[in-house]
Amino acid sequence: MPDKNTPELPGHISTRTSGIFSTFHLLGFMGRWGAWIVLLASLLITFNAWYFARSEITKRAQARFDFRVKTIKTGIYERLQAYEFLLRGGSGLFATSDEVTREDWRTYITKLQINQYYPGIQGVGFSKHILPSEKAAHIRQIRGEGFPQYTIKPDGERPEYTSIIFLEPFDWRNQRAFGYDMFSEPTRKEAMIRARDTGIAALSGKVTLVQETVKDIQAGFLIYLAVYRKGEPQETPEQRRKALMGYVYSPFRMNDFMKGILVEKDGYVRLQIFDGNKPLKESLLYRSDTAEEPHNYPEGRHFATNQSVLEYAGHRWLLSFVSSKYFEEDIATGFTNFTLLLGITISLLLFGMVLEKANIGLRKEIMERERAEEQRDKLIEDLQKTLSEVKTLRGFLPICSNCKKIRDDKGYWNQIESYIRDRSEAEFSHGICPECAKKLYPDIDLSEDAE
Repeated sequence: MPDKNTPELPGHISTRTSGIFSTFHLLGFMGRWGAWIVLLASLLITFNAWYFARSEITKRAQARFDFRVKTIKTGIYERLQAYEFLLRGGSGLFATSDEVTREDWRTYITKLQINQYYPGIQGVGFSKHILPSEKAAHIRQIRGEGFPQYTIKPDGERPEYTSIIFLEPFDWRNQRAFGYDMFSEPTRKEAMIRARDTGIAALSGKVTLVQETVKDIQAGFLIYLAVYRKGEPQETPEQRRKALMGYVYSPFRMNDFMKGILVEKDGYVRLQIFDGNKPLKESLLYRSDTAEEPHNYPEGRHFATNQSVLEYAGHRWLLSFVSSKYFEEDIATGFTNFTLLLGITISLLLFGMVLEKANIGLRKEIMERERAEEQRDKLIEDLQKTLSEVKTLRGFLPICSNCKKIRDDKGYWNQIESYIRDRSEAEFSHGICPECAKKLYPDIDLSEDAE
C-alpha cells in the first residue's frame, strides 16, 4: 500500500502509456483511411473513364448497326420499286399497242435484260382476264399458237379466270406456270383484286410459286399491276372492273430476290422477313442466318436488335434485324478492358504507396513515443527513488544515544555522516565545537579571540 507521505507525481507525468498510444492509434487509423480514400477516388475515376469509353464504343457500334439496318431496308424498298417500274413499262406496252403478241412480249422483255439488271426476278408475265363465256375460244386460240396441250389450270368452273399466257424468260421453270389461273388461289386473288380496284401495284402475301420443284423450295411473292382496255373509263373501282383486260406481274423467289441486298461479307446483321406484322413461324419469308447461328437467341443474347415494318404496294413485311456474333466480336472493347485493368492496377499501387507511407509514419511515431516513454519511465524511477530517500531521512531514525550511530533498514549501524551522505547530496567537513574543545583540550585556548 503506498505510503501516505509519498508525494504524488504531476498529472502530465502520471498519464498512462495506453492513453498515449490510443491517441497515436487514432492518428494511424486516420492515415489508413487516407489510403482507402485514395483507392476509392482512383477507382471511381477509373470506372468513370471505363464507362465513358465503353459507352462511346457502344454508341458507335449501335450507330453502325442502325446504318446497316437502314441500308438493307432501303435496298429492299428500292428493289421493289424498281420492279414496279418494270411492270409499269409492260403496262405501257399494252397501252400503246392495239395488240401485244407473244413475240412482242418476248422482244420487250429480252431488251430489258432482266437477268443482268434485275437480280432476283423470276420473270415478267401477263395474265389474261377471261370470262366463262370466253374460255373455250381462248383455249382454242392459244392451242392454235403452237401449244396443243394448253389449258387453264386448275380445272373447274369459276366465275372468272386469269390465265398466264405470257411469261418471259419462257424457260423450263416458268413453263410450269403457263396456263395457271392465279385467281383460283386466295392469296394471289386478294392482291389481284386490290390491283384491279385501285389501279396501282399490289404486293401479294406469302405463296409457293408454281415454278417450284421438289428441290430448293423457297417462299415466294408476286407483284401485280392491272391492265385496262384502251378508251374505257377507269375512274372508279366499278369502271376498272369492267375495263379490266388482265395483269402484268412478276413472281419472285424470296431468297433469289434478296441476293445482292445483304452484301456484307462477314454477315454483321442477321435478318428475318415475315409476311404481315407478326413474327410467326408460318409467315416466315426469308432468313439470312444459318443453322449454326440461329436468329432467335434467348432474350439479351444479341448486342442490338431492330424490328420495323416495311409497307409497300398495299402490303406489309415485318423486318427483324439482330446483330450477328461477327458484329459483336468486332466491337473494340479490348482497349476499354485494358484501360480498366490498368486503372485498377494504378489504383492499387497508389493505395499501397499511401498505405506504406502511413505505416512508415506510424512506425516512426511509435519509435519516438517509445523513446519518450523510456525517458519518462527513467525520470519517474529516478524521481521516485529520490523521493523515497528523502522520505527515509524525514522519518524516524533509530540512533544510538551514546555513539550517535544510525541503524539502516538492513540492521547495520552506520556513522551518522556516512548514513546521511549515502542518502543525500550532503558532504561533511570535520571540525570541533568549542564545548567539545574545552572537554578534550582544556589546556589549549581554541577560542576565536586567541591569537
